Amino acid sequence: MRWSLPRSDRQAELKEDLPLVVLALAALGLALLGLLSGCAPPGNSKADRLLDEVNAFNNAVRWDRREEAMLRLPAGSRSAFLDRLEEIEKDIRIDDWELDRAQVDWKKGQARFRVHFMWHSERDALVRKTYVEQRWRRMGKKWLMTRTVTRVGEPVPSFEPPENPLQELQEVPGVPGVPGVDDKAATAASAPAAMQDL
Repeated sequence: MRWSLPRSDRQAELKEDLPLVVLALAALGLALLGLLSGCAPPGNSKADRLLDEVNAFNNAVRWDRREEAMLRLPAGSRSAFLDRLEEIEKDIRIDDWELDRAQVDWKKGQARFRVHFMWHSERDALVRKTYVEQRWRRMGKKWLMTRTVTRVGEPVPSFEPPENPLQELQEVPGVPGVPGVDDKAATAASAPAAMQDL
């Protein structure tokens, strides 16, 4: 003999479980649809990885996470960058930043980002706006920020170049932003047509 609930109790139980069953089937359907359509997870493209590094660096500088920022700098410029941050930490505050423009030459492993900073000095509380061009270079599998150049506005003190920046890049000929290389000539020689907007 088989034991079972009375018919009215089974119907009530099914009505209670129905929303859970529908949600489970919907989730399964969405997962299958994603697999069948060949969608890659977000943040997987090389452009996404580069933008992640740029965002991580600038956020780390803004929120004073020095160790995180230093991971995105060449080894030869990390200590000078840290020294600059320690000198200004009580005076300069970066209020906000925004990525304004990006160009990448994937073959050469070079990128330029125009970043807009809003910052102030604790001494005068005057908000300043500065446009900085950040130059990034792929070194192995990592993208590193190799130089900043102030394009518009007062230079942000934490980004002023150290006395001898980028020691490990000084021997690379024709790379814009490397000490000892004429920026204008190197920029002209780097074929702007190869740079792509990101």
